[in-house]
Amino acid sequence: MAEPENQYSRFVIPALLVVGWIIGCALMVYIVFS
Repeated sequence: MAEPENQYSRFVIPALLVVGWIIGCALMVYIVFS
């Protein structure tokens, strides 16, 4: 049980960082062009 959980965490944390970075860039573009 510990191994899949570890893989899941290893996948989710970078995915959240990437999603947050994309949202941040989208907000910057939206603010600049609005």
